[in-house]
Amino acid sequence: MQADWVKPYSDKVGEKINLPQSTSASKDPLVALGFAMPDWIKDNQTPTLFVIACGNYVSIDGLTMNNEAYTAYPSEAEVLLTEGCKINVLAVDYGVKISNALGQIGFYNGKEMTVVHLYHLEW
Repeated sequence: MQADWVKPYSDKVGEKINLPQSTSASKDPLVALGFAMPDWIKDNQTPTLFVIACGNYVSIDGLTMNNEAYTAYPSEAEVLLTEGCKINVLAVDYGVKISNALGQIGFYNGKEMTVVHLYHLEW
């Protein structure tokens, strides 16, 4: 992801925003890291992981794709958040390095990324 694409989030830390488009997310950290850190990264881009905590006391603004009736890949644990979904921007951390990860996540040890922390709650 290009640094200027993260700027709208870093400029709004502590504020509520609406997502500008429908957003695909995964509840599986390995799937999310795979999308955030592809095998080939362009020189002008930085791997970026969006971490979205969902307070789903009622429901989320989206659809959980965990059934073959909805998706051909239910194992991805995909969640589709609707366009305009309300999100609180909690923080943006640059230069986060993964270390001491075990198991399959250990593949990402030593790699750096930007992490955008978001919180979705019906409000």
